[in-house]
Amino acid sequence: MSIAIVLENTSHPGNIGAAARAMYTMGFDQLILINPCEITEESYTRARLGRKIIENAQIAESIDCLAPFHQIYGTTCRQRSLHLPVISSRELSSQGLSAQDTHTAILFGNETNGLSNEMLGVCQAIIEISTYQNSSLNLSHAIQLICYELSGIDTAHYKQDLSPLESRLQFLQQVKKKHEGSGLLLPHTLDRLKIILNKSKLTEDELKLLYSFFIQ
Repeated sequence: MSIAIVLENTSHPGNIGAAARAMYTMGFDQLILINPCEITEESYTRARLGRKIIENAQIAESIDCLAPFHQIYGTTCRQRSLHLPVISSRELSSQGLSAQDTHTAILFGNETNGLSNEMLGVCQAIIEISTYQNSSLNLSHAIQLICYELSGIDTAHYKQDLSPLESRLQFLQQVKKKHEGSGLLLPHTLDRLKIILNKSKLTEDELKLLYSFFIQ
């Protein structure tokens, strides 16, 4: 099982360090930073024993870095019409994250604005952390709570063959190419189809079956 914590547009160096410390405490070490602020000495100081997590972090400029992941979950406290399933952090163990060969990304947005719509557009579900009177958590606390729930998952006896994001996006491009100019692609059709594909958690074989119906 491979689970990455992905931070988008983190605005404060100290929060990157606190996130790495939270991950280290729960036994996670794969960190991806998308368009982060500058990583400073404060980042390493606040990371403490999680310093190497920052040193080994993947730094990316776009969501292209998420292409290899089979399952992508977003976290947000903003009320938006997302058309995505919302699951409790306590339900993570029932989501198929326990498969040994499943690459999963958990996305956390900017401290003020949360995840961008572009990032939410590749998510398969939203993780909700229930708090008293819907009060907000700071970034590192949210990461630590979710990592705690994930740390108890047994990975010994599961196997899945879920399609990665890259395959789903390629399928959408083929649908667009096949039906462009036919009148079938109404405004937002591809956006709605992407949501359906993401929510469905299709295997590679199931995606190939869709190819045979819609593309060939």
